[in-house]
Amino acid sequence: MSKHSYSVININDCTDDTQGALAPAKIKVAFERHAEHDGVRLSGVSHVGIEKYNTYDLAFKFADLAAGLPDPEHVIFEINTAPAGSRGSFVIGRLRNGAIFGGTAGGHCLSLVRSQIAEIFYLQSTNKKAENFRSYKVLPKALVKFAAGKLKSKHLGSVKDLADVAPLLRHSIAGAVDNFGNIKLALTFGDAHKLGRAWDLHKSKPIRSDQDFNPLNATFSFSETPHESDLHTARVVPGMFAGSTGELVLSLTSSSEIWNEVGELAPVAQVARISDDVGIPLPKPGAPFHLALAN
Repeated sequence: MSKHSYSVININDCTDDTQGALAPAKIKVAFERHAEHDGVRLSGVSHVGIEKYNTYDLAFKFADLAAGLPDPEHVIFEINTAPAGSRGSFVIGRLRNGAIFGGTAGGHCLSLVRSQIAEIFYLQSTNKKAENFRSYKVLPKALVKFAAGKLKSKHLGSVKDLADVAPLLRHSIAGAVDNFGNIKLALTFGDAHKLGRAWDLHKSKPIRSDQDFNPLNATFSFSETPHESDLHTARVVPGMFAGSTGELVLSLTSSSEIWNEVGELAPVAQVARISDDVGIPLPKPGAPFHLALAN
């Protein structure tokens, strides 16, 4: 029996029923069965749902959890969504903080943890099973054996170019929308730097005598090709509750942190409205976020 116990978090778009409970129950049983067989202790198996085939949704939730959990070296992430053409792309590996992960690598599943990947391999000899029930017939067995140090080298293939399995974001995106309608953002390093620099310059400016405060405003959209009707304006604030009730704000912080492209753990900015929904069309995870700043 292993010295440490592991918590398993499966992040996927498969539920097998309309209530969303059938597939997670099968996955839980599969992990428990393989853990018992290989002498690995489990403290729990939980499920996090994502939008169907949305690798951006998976990427943000994976990064948010991996960056924010205590004792990540005792966590196993099973990640799984399958856009067209990626059903055979299985990988398995470990993050720098010790968290184990395995699953599909199509699209942007690994893009937001790219800077934190300590080791990664292709999981071989699984394609014949890839079309059916891989979340509980392929991945639990492989992940448990990897955690136990029993996954044989013949089952692991070299990932020669990280860009093949974890491409960088081309632009900032909407990462997640929480139950209050707040829109959490995954910013590129360039946009985050631009926003932070603008805020630092703004704080250093004196307030004119005819002003109660000197706002820094941001114009943004979540459209591929923004038109004037798609543009929204929000006041930039250091934290969501620095805004006034009913005011649309772009908060520099939220309840989440993720790693940026250079490996720094950074606060997640968000679009929010205090004590109300944001009052704008809510984007899907992965929608492009275009930002402009002006006083």
